[in-house]
Amino acid sequence: MWATAYQAHLGEIAPPLTAKEQGQLKNFHEKCPEGEAAAVLNRVVREWHEFCGWAKHDAGIHKSPDKPHIGFVLKFIGPAVDFHRDALKTAPKPKATAPKKPLQVLQVPAQDWTQDVQNAFEEWAEDKIPAPMDDVCELMGWDPSSISDEMRKKREEERRQARKKLMVEFWHDYQKELAN
Repeated sequence: MWATAYQAHLGEIAPPLTAKEQGQLKNFHEKCPEGEAAAVLNRVVREWHEFCGWAKHDAGIHKSPDKPHIGFVLKFIGPAVDFHRDALKTAPKPKATAPKKPLQVLQVPAQDWTQDVQNAFEEWAEDKIPAPMDDVCELMGWDPSSISDEMRKKREEERRQARKKLMVEFWHDYQKELAN
């Protein structure tokens, strides 16, 4: 999959993946929403420069690799999934043949959200919630004081929204496991 998308994007054969990159690719497939990994990876590699622009804007970073790199994609898996889903929204939609069922809003009863569930969620979501701006600065070697208040507020709002979505996803999966 990686090699095919890479070759289609660059017109050259992908270099063999190192053991570390193979692990990153496996990790990507595990962390990506179920059933979306191949499509996300294909779109990200095929539209590499657009994705890098998206990731730069979304994560507040300034540099990205010139060629597709699985480590970069894994590091910015949230923006990668959003990039793919956004492209699906803007693509022409096929005509529906049957009316769709309305979405059900999943609510988490407060009394069921125990400290154990909270701890499990925190561990599960640790790598899925975008990093705080100070962590991004440290990782990239930037001076934290160079980041505007507006950018910090935007990042915190992204983190809050991601956390809300992930809580619902986690709760749904948790309930399915309890049912089994």
